[in-house]
Amino acid sequence: MKLKKWLIAGGLLAAGTLFVGSKYFSYAKNELTKMVEQHTATPEREIERLREEVKKLDKVEKDIKDELASEMVLCEKMAKQTAGLRTQVNAERTAVLALADEIRGAAGKVSIGKNVYSIDDAKRKLKGDTNAVAQREKTLNSLESTLAHREESKTLLKKQLEEVQIMKMDLTNELDAIEVEFKALKLQAMQNKHTRDDSKWSEVRDGIEKLKEKVQVKKVRVGLDTGKGKIDGPISESVDDIVAPLTGGKKDAGEKSGE
Repeated sequence: MKLKKWLIAGGLLAAGTLFVGSKYFSYAKNELTKMVEQHTATPEREIERLREEVKKLDKVEKDIKDELASEMVLCEKMAKQTAGLRTQVNAERTAVLALADEIRGAAGKVSIGKNVYSIDDAKRKLKGDTNAVAQREKTLNSLESTLAHREESKTLLKKQLEEVQIMKMDLTNELDAIEVEFKALKLQAMQNKHTRDDSKWSEVRDGIEKLKEKVQVKKVRVGLDTGKGKIDGPISESVDDIVAPLTGGKKDAGEKSGE
């Protein structure tokens, strides 16, 4: 499996090439910024959508774990086979070399276990055993090479799993930070009584202001009907009281002379 099969396009993980690290964060931020600017969705819905995209990494993680588990079992099995074959080849090699030494030092007959061979028969046996050991060594080399490749594959799968897990955690943390920041801004807007925007809170505040105005109009209208409202009537203030703002409370000359 290759990480390049996991794509991000039209969402965090839809289709394309899987990039690692900060490019994911930039994509998430750019998507959210674009959404806000174009008014294609509410920030809450976009955050929710991106969280759903992040959840798609769960299947990627599961697939890697499944493949990694199979690879680990296969590597363990091959490692045991390789170790057993290596032990067998080493023992057979030792036996063949010992037979060769015995043939070299033989005067006319060669004893191999309970059997006695002529020099020619002993050489024939030595040749057959040598060919068998050489063939087993080729098999051992091939098995060791295959095991090395499987071990490398297992290592890569482990790294991919770690990368996906880190990616999920980083993306979740990034979305959490964006969500917290948005909620803080939303709270600030709610607390600001002078804020006017397109939110439901602003609609409620505007409605309350209009209702207050209607109540005040009704109150004044009732006052007019009952005579308790602010309408023109007899003036009880004295002349001095009326012109006090202009004279500073002092009587004019005409009033003084009258006194």
